[in-house]
Amino acid sequence: MFDDDEDDDAQSSDEYITELLERYHSSVAKGVTPFFMEDELSCLCDYFLEIQDLDQEQVMVEMGRNLYPESNFFLIRQANLLLDRELVDEAEALIGQLRDNGEQDIEFYRVHGRIQLLRGEWVKAEGYLKTTLALSGNTDALTMGILAGVYNTLGQYAEALKMANQVLMEPAEDDELRERAMLDMAMAYQEMGDIDGAISRYQQIIDEEPYNAHAWQFLGTFYNDTGLFEMALKAFDYAITIDSSISLAHYHQGLTYLNLKDVDKAYESMREGLQLNPSDPILLCGVGICHEKKGEFTEARKFFGETLAAEPTYADAWYGLGNCERNSRQFARAAEHFRKAAELDPTEENYWFSLAEVCMELRELKTAESALEKVLALNPASLGGRLLLAELYFNIGDSLNAQVVLAEGEELNADNSLFFYLQAACYLNNGLRTDALQTLQTALDLEPGGFDAFLDAAPGARRLKSFVTLINKYR
Repeated sequence: MFDDDEDDDAQSSDEYITELLERYHSSVAKGVTPFFMEDELSCLCDYFLEIQDLDQEQVMVEMGRNLYPESNFFLIRQANLLLDRELVDEAEALIGQLRDNGEQDIEFYRVHGRIQLLRGEWVKAEGYLKTTLALSGNTDALTMGILAGVYNTLGQYAEALKMANQVLMEPAEDDELRERAMLDMAMAYQEMGDIDGAISRYQQIIDEEPYNAHAWQFLGTFYNDTGLFEMALKAFDYAITIDSSISLAHYHQGLTYLNLKDVDKAYESMREGLQLNPSDPILLCGVGICHEKKGEFTEARKFFGETLAAEPTYADAWYGLGNCERNSRQFARAAEHFRKAAELDPTEENYWFSLAEVCMELRELKTAESALEKVLALNPASLGGRLLLAELYFNIGDSLNAQVVLAEGEELNADNSLFFYLQAACYLNNGLRTDALQTLQTALDLEPGGFDAFLDAAPGARRLKSFVTLINKYR
């Protein structure tokens, strides 16, 4: 059943706005200063904000401040317009007049929250926004949405998740607000490492709203994170079918194709996304990655350069440039780019590992050692980091430290046969046959059919009877 009263209210509201607009434009055309009651001007302000005509909203606000100088409404709207232009000091001075009047309402605290956000004072912003929410009776979806982002920034992911979920449970009609809440919810789940919880929650949203393209997109990203690539592709297909204008759905679809080693389809998806949003650094970098994977380094450099022109602190673009230089055997330049990426995002172990690799090529072993220590600090079980550090120690004649590093990895990779196969290869390549044979035995016991990894890493083993005999026992 349709709610006839609600339809009538909407129609009368539209008619009311149309009448106000006709009066306004008629007065302007006649060169007459228009006059409106305070509530009429308030409606016009809301209308122009809704259609994102901020210039006309400014005209209405100035008219309101001239006609009704005691009105808090127009003063606060003026402060918000100043904040939209990041004129923080001016907005704070203006809102201070409201404090002088002793009239502190919901919008007063929300504006102060925005001021602190623009200053990067997250804890102060949280305080103002919590007061705003309390004054609203804990029902203001806009404030809850802002708080979700604040809590993510503060690392309070459970609180961010709570706020984002509340926004999605409110009967809000603001699609942008709901989209932002889903993004904050995705960030919180990601940081909490609760991928299963994320999949369950987004599936629940889809059950309630089957045509929610953004929910399908986020569901796809979490399927991708769990290695369920085919299911991820289906989710992205649904998202794009529902709303093909979501550029990030194309981007994440491209990432999934990269995970499936299908670079051509990844490139196609990334390009489609870039056509929708040509200046988006995420998509520019994605296209660059595809060119780099295809060995098209000149094109890759171009797109990574465009990414950094748009966003100089985009670590993945610096990393991509490093990969281009490494593939061109320009190791010194590669090291510079990898170092920049690691400085911008010191929590990404791949940046440190790649820096260590090129520094070993340059024989800058101290720098390589330091980078590998960063890798193992971030991920003690890192197979590549531990093996490369051991190789570094072997290269400088420090066999004892090499063996310690590998021994520490055994417990951390107790069920990972690949680690033991590569550990055995490392021992053999560095003349420790007995240790290599014992470690190969462990690897074969864990996974009898995985010995190709050992033979690829230590091809000389094919000529050694003891190793061939041991492997043949498990064939």
